[in-house]
Amino acid sequence: MTEQQTPATPTPGHVKVANEVIAQIAALTALQVQGISGMADRTNQLTRVIRRGGIHKGVRLEMTGERDIRLQIFLVAESGKNLPTLASEVQHRVASAVDRMLGLNTTAVDVFFADVRFAAPA
Repeated sequence: MTEQQTPATPTPGHVKVANEVIAQIAALTALQVQGISGMADRTNQLTRVIRRGGIHKGVRLEMTGERDIRLQIFLVAESGKNLPTLASEVQHRVASAVDRMLGLNTTAVDVFFADVRFAAPA
């Protein structure tokens, strides 16, 4: 016996996503890029690596239109990485994830490297 799934019928109303959720999607996507070791806290003058619970604090977002968004991501890179190449990969992945998951149009992803993490001496 096979089950047929009927497509979901849209209901009246709006779907809103909190800014923190958008920021968290962007941050988690950036952290998946090899060479990114953490998020930097944009709210603090001193560079501080953010632990898992507050990673959305490393992202600033601005709605520039009804469905257009501009993101600024503050990152910590691993030493020895080519930062422009790393930034390009982050930009591509974050824009793709935000657009796909939320149906938004990411107009820009500005990447700021706030720190570089060096391996501990052996």
